[in-house]
Amino acid sequence: MKVKLQVVAEKQGGVFSREDALRCGYSPAQIRVEIRDGAWLRVCRGQYTAARSDADEPPWVRSTGEHRLATRAVLRSLTGSVVLSHQSAIVEYGLPTWGLDLSRVHVTRRDGVKGRITRKAVQHNAQLPAGIIWCRDGREVVAPERAVLEVACSTGFEPALAIADEALRIGLVTRQGLAFALCDVEHWPRSPAARQVVAFCNGLSESVGESRLRVLMDDHGLPTPVLQAPMLRNGTVFARVDFLFPQFRTVIEFDGLLKYSTDPEVLVREKHREDSIRELGYQVLRLTWHDLSTPDRTIARIQQAFTRAGYPQPR
Repeated sequence: MKVKLQVVAEKQGGVFSREDALRCGYSPAQIRVEIRDGAWLRVCRGQYTAARSDADEPPWVRSTGEHRLATRAVLRSLTGSVVLSHQSAIVEYGLPTWGLDLSRVHVTRRDGVKGRITRKAVQHNAQLPAGIIWCRDGREVVAPERAVLEVACSTGFEPALAIADEALRIGLVTRQGLAFALCDVEHWPRSPAARQVVAFCNGLSESVGESRLRVLMDDHGLPTPVLQAPMLRNGTVFARVDFLFPQFRTVIEFDGLLKYSTDPEVLVREKHREDSIRELGYQVLRLTWHDLSTPDRTIARIQQAFTRAGYPQPR
């Protein structure tokens, strides 16, 4: 790619139009060759990119990056006043995308034009209240509180809960702000999911996996655990655990895919930490993403830990 067009594309989030290429010195024939040979990829109508995804990136990182690129292209291709919304707003805020369909860019129209769905974009139509629009890197985006509730109503409770937990954890939203945003969606289809998210979200969950595990335990009637609970030895905090059931002297740790490095010293420290918790008389149970896909077996393992600690299973 010519340097001049590369500079233009970088300023536009990695995308450019045929007109951009012509202004940067490409002939129509050269443009056709770049597209034919696969050097330039069509992102959406009239918008192209020379960027390539890194095949070594985790799939969820790659799909998020591709969606962010698509938002730049779609915004440049649309006319009228639009605002990024739904999962596209979630991507813009850097929040978790587990469970979200990122195959299309979502925008909300502010100009009264009828919404429509195309191959690359979903155009919603809504009256956006004052103060509900934020600006991120020069792009208009619905406020994060509204984006969370849009996802709850369109995608469902569990993905929206993971987003709300993380947004609370990093201080992007507040409980009061989420509760206030409920007023705007209370008559939407599937709005009960939004109310459930606001009631159940907790900024102490530190990962999507922990959020999902909270849902699994609640669905199966387990008591509410203490999150990020401090463990004391001789009056000093030596560890914090993901989930603590103090009434059953049981600790549950959720091990995400990226939690541990290959450094043997890290593994040794974690082993000593776990041994210290057990020495205080607690059962320690480690769960992973795989355990989330076998809920009955996972709940049985938790209840068995309660029993090993000398307590009857909760009813």
